[in-house]
Amino acid sequence: MCYIRGLFFYHANMLRYVLSFTVLVFAFHLLAASGVSQKRKVKRTIQPKPIAAATTQADATEKVNSAVPPTKRNLRAEAGDNPVRSGQSRKSYVYEFRQPNFINSYIRISHDEDGTGEVRFDRKDISEEIVEKIGLSRETLAFIESSLTGLNFLDSAEDYQHQKDFSHLGSMKFSYSDGERTRSVEFNYTNNKLAKALVDEYRKIGNKYIWIFDIGVARDNRPLDAPKLMTVLDGYLRRSEIADPPQLLPFLNELSNDERLPLIARNHAERLVKQIEKEVLKSRK
Repeated sequence: MCYIRGLFFYHANMLRYVLSFTVLVFAFHLLAASGVSQKRKVKRTIQPKPIAAATTQADATEKVNSAVPPTKRNLRAEAGDNPVRSGQSRKSYVYEFRQPNFINSYIRISHDEDGTGEVRFDRKDISEEIVEKIGLSRETLAFIESSLTGLNFLDSAEDYQHQKDFSHLGSMKFSYSDGERTRSVEFNYTNNKLAKALVDEYRKIGNKYIWIFDIGVARDNRPLDAPKLMTVLDGYLRRSEIADPPQLLPFLNELSNDERLPLIARNHAERLVKQIEKEVLKSRK
């Protein structure tokens, strides 16, 4: 009798455990199904922007535009181009320098009438041609234009070459187009003051942007070269071999606070800023 009773309690307990486990499994599946349903419900709530709302916004924009008097319409945007230059060709300027024995054996500076362009140069220690974007200042562009006007460049037939050959100094080629006519001249030395001033200005432009490239490489990869490059720029400024030095002020201020550079280079950049600012004030007196 005791054996039968023990067997009964044993099977009752097993049945209770099985029922409890079944209830737990059922509850787990119920919760999982509820979670999937909730996720699907959340996904369905993300709908594209209604077309009606976009139409309403377009209608509102049209009402605002219709309220603007006809004389204030943006004709430039409607024409898709600057109406002042519509139908007119753009000016282009190209300066090239070659001397195979120089470190920078080839330099090419090209830009438009707004001063936007690029400088390309070959360097002995770099296998590929280097290309850097440039933006000339209004002062530099004004000097170039005044030089071309003084030379009467497009109408002149002068070749500007000195009677003696100075090819060891490198040859220079300058091309200019007003959109309709183009003229190119090439020489290695000239005693024409305006022609010399023109190519000297492009040499100064090349000095500036090649130096900017070099200091950029130093900032990223060789910071110990920065003090030497600051000395190079200092020499350019003392010899007036940089085009429009005040254009460098924002960049030099940035360098003076760049902790990637050695302190001696940052301090030198700060001194150059003060030096340029002093020259600017002196020129305004």
